[in-house]
Amino acid sequence: MAVARGADSPESIIVWTEEEKRYLRRMLSLDFLSSGEEIRRALTVRRMNGAGLGAARKPAGEFRILVLGAKGTGKTSLLTRICHNRFPNPDPTGVEAPQSYRTTADIDSQLYTFDVLELPSQNLWRNDLVQQAIGITDAALLLYSTSDLPSLHLARGLADLIAETVITSNREYSILLAGNKSDAGAEERTVAYSEGSRVAGAFAIKTSFMEVSAVSGDQAGLVLPKLGRDVLLLRGISEQRREYAEKVRREAELATQGAAQGQQVAGVRKKLGLWKRISRPFFLRREVAQV
Repeated sequence: MAVARGADSPESIIVWTEEEKRYLRRMLSLDFLSSGEEIRRALTVRRMNGAGLGAARKPAGEFRILVLGAKGTGKTSLLTRICHNRFPNPDPTGVEAPQSYRTTADIDSQLYTFDVLELPSQNLWRNDLVQQAIGITDAALLLYSTSDLPSLHLARGLADLIAETVITSNREYSILLAGNKSDAGAEERTVAYSEGSRVAGAFAIKTSFMEVSAVSGDQAGLVLPKLGRDVLLLRGISEQRREYAEKVRREAELATQGAAQGQQVAGVRKKLGLWKRISRPFFLRREVAQV
């Protein structure tokens, strides 16, 4: 994406790449981004985070991440911490809206781009909307609060929906279950680390687990690299499966071709044998006549 400034306007003019245009069209086709104000806010955040990405190293790849969680679990706060390294001011309205972030992170000395879509909690009760969002992303960050046990229960239900969606569509998909407020005191914490880890281990598809803090930034910088590594691992496994399936297909084709050629050779030999049996008496008679 290129950013230019016109002489007649103080606002930035955004020039989207074709890939970004396709991604935005998919995003804007979703019902939960139908509101003009929500679209404006989502795109504004995306532009702010996307400006200047091309000035540094060229990314080796990209990931699209979906962020889901109950209201009050700190989705926006954590993403602001990850993308801007700061804790946001509280929103006095308390109204959640779709947010889209674009940032980069290093994975094993390679730079990757992350497009992150935060789905408001009020949309979580619409399975069709969640499934649409799953369909355009590579992995999901499921966030719960260590001081809110019901938020962990909701995350578990969302994981079940994700598993059902990706298994039905035969897709590779990764989940990171993260407990926000890792710095919560004993009197505030209602979900132990071991409980979150146990729940993550019971999910039907590959799930990693960690605790983070949007306030202090504890482990916040590890979230996107962890998600990216998990997606890369699944992509590698998927590629190996495709290569193996292609190998099996080619071997089957060669075996079929070999069998067909064998049948053709056998047919020719059979015809030659029949010709010899029919023609031999004739040639013998000719030989006798000549004698």
